[in-house]
Amino acid sequence: MVSGGALPGALSFSGEGAFAQRDLPEGELIWVERPFVISDASPSSPALAAEIQNIKIGPYANPYWAACGDCNIFQASVDMLLAAQTYLRLGVEERAATLALPRPPLHSEIPLVSAAYSVVKLLRYRDAAYAAVEEDELVSAVLVFAVASFSHPETKGSALLACAGEFRHADGANATCCPDGEGSFMFYARKDIGAGEEVTLDFLPEILAFASREMRAGLLWESRGLATPLSGEDPLRDIPSVVMHPLSEEGAYPLDVCQGKLPVNYARWKSYNVGDGCWTCRKSEESFVDGIVELEQHLSVGTVMILKRAFLGKESVPKAELQTMHAATSLQLGRRHWATNSMNIVVLEHQLGELQSGTVEPEKVDQVKREMWGRFQQIWGWHLEMGVRLGLPPPPRLMRFAERLVPFIPEAAHWIDRPTTAAMQHGRETPSEKEEVPTLLPKDWATPRIGRLRPSRLGDGDMERTRHNWGLSGSLVLGC
Repeated sequence: MVSGGALPGALSFSGEGAFAQRDLPEGELIWVERPFVISDASPSSPALAAEIQNIKIGPYANPYWAACGDCNIFQASVDMLLAAQTYLRLGVEERAATLALPRPPLHSEIPLVSAAYSVVKLLRYRDAAYAAVEEDELVSAVLVFAVASFSHPETKGSALLACAGEFRHADGANATCCPDGEGSFMFYARKDIGAGEEVTLDFLPEILAFASREMRAGLLWESRGLATPLSGEDPLRDIPSVVMHPLSEEGAYPLDVCQGKLPVNYARWKSYNVGDGCWTCRKSEESFVDGIVELEQHLSVGTVMILKRAFLGKESVPKAELQTMHAATSLQLGRRHWATNSMNIVVLEHQLGELQSGTVEPEKVDQVKREMWGRFQQIWGWHLEMGVRLGLPPPPRLMRFAERLVPFIPEAAHWIDRPTTAAMQHGRETPSEKEEVPTLLPKDWATPRIGRLRPSRLGDGDMERTRHNWGLSGSLVLGC
């Protein structure tokens, strides 16, 4: 069942993903599809919605963040109720098409699946209409909406696409999707795709494109039930080598190291398996782990939570929380780590908001602008460098931020025309780690003390591989 106009000759869907039938150049429209189902946008029973929002799974350990211990809570969302509510009104053909889409395996120990069963059990107990549907069938429908749907901006409901629901995830995906404003979803080649190559989407939001592979894998496990193998180096987790730059008693690097005022010897993370790896000093070639993995994972998960609240939840995160996390990532992970650069983005947004609202004290305006400009240059250079390594363009959010920054810092206008990642890959420009960077840590951003947490390991059953699309089915909450 395909609604709307697909583009003949571009893609084929095998049930195991989408594949290019011919060479697809970057920027080409490769698929168009209309949804066959759009979920309800509001619950018919507010009382049931309130009960469902009280359903929590955990605490449990995310296998990809083992050093953080059993401190995660998965909270069910109203989206699960809307999925079940929508399924009740579908006809036989639409139900069959829904259940044909990808979902995690039933009765698995994935928090998303456990939450879906809890929601369905409650619905079947409370309402005879839900009880008329077999439990596993209704759970399957809820999971399909959770992992194989697309956000529909016109109705604010979740859209199911018969063919496009088969797209699989990949870091550095080669395709992207956007609605056309008339009810269809349009898919474009994000880069050149060769004939026979699989066409993939990134199931995580744009703001997490430059998160470490370990963090992204953990989020895909939480939200989609994906079990992602980990191996090889991850430059997004570079930290100053503790062999060359010993930490203080509070677990912080010397301030000159964090600010890039001294030559810094970095260490590169290498994974051997899920939960197994180490950093290796690039100068001495000595390896180390010790308690740094625990600290780094804790700060990384904390950064993900702030990104989720600030950019996905549109929440105004209190300044005190930003101060604490910004100082922690800067002083305890160094300026090349992905979490440090992500927190710098959040801080920039906060500072720009204060400038726009006129809440910055007049005598501090120039100081704030200097800090913002130095921070912006560091973030841009880091994203360009990592983009070349990962095959990713600079985030559109940074480009939009530069445009918003121009009224306050005119120099930002010049950055809008900076070379793209593709241009850099052809040798036009490569940022240098040795570039002089101004102070990025104002005195009022204090250093926190980080507690220690319990470890855990990934079970063989959790490694069953499934493939799904991004959607919002629940929320991850740090439980301790």
